[in-house]
Amino acid sequence: MATIVVEQDFDCPGSAEDARQIIQVAGGGRGSDGVTALRHYLSADGRRLLALFDAPDTGAVRRALGPCDTGRSQTIWSATSHLSPAPDAAPRLSRSLVVVERSYPVPTPFAAVVPSKEIHRLCFELRGINHVASYVSEDERRILCIDEAADAETVRVANRHAGMAFDRAWHAAGVMEYTSSAAWIN
Repeated sequence: MATIVVEQDFDCPGSAEDARQIIQVAGGGRGSDGVTALRHYLSADGRRLLALFDAPDTGAVRRALGPCDTGRSQTIWSATSHLSPAPDAAPRLSRSLVVVERSYPVPTPFAAVVPSKEIHRLCFELRGINHVASYVSEDERRILCIDEAADAETVRVANRHAGMAFDRAWHAAGVMEYTSSAAWIN
């Protein structure tokens, strides 16, 4: 099984119900073709959705999602997961989850993107930013990072000060963790 990332842009603002529909179409939990919904992040403006699935491959997720392509664009890719080893990596509901998107014209290994311990301390820890997870495309040209912070602007400033280029960073206003009830946790 692999971690499969779905990036969805909506023509009209999406909603929590749109994300629920994606989970239901994918079978809710363990769906057809062995697709399991893991977690979904919806941007504050409702125009961007990041969905994570556990599945045999991208084709299985495409087949499961086929009937619910409601957006302007949809990208599906296989990823390696890099979860924070920190004991406090579980998100706290009093803080925001921020999705940081990075694209590279050439393959860029995750290790080349991770800041040194000193840069991390000066740019991220002192601003209260906690890394939760990162997802790296198999071709190493796309990386999505999930950070816990006071707000998205704090994460943008930290990345700029660390010299870490990014495409965009956005507040995940809706976060759906898959459980048997597929409940929103934020």
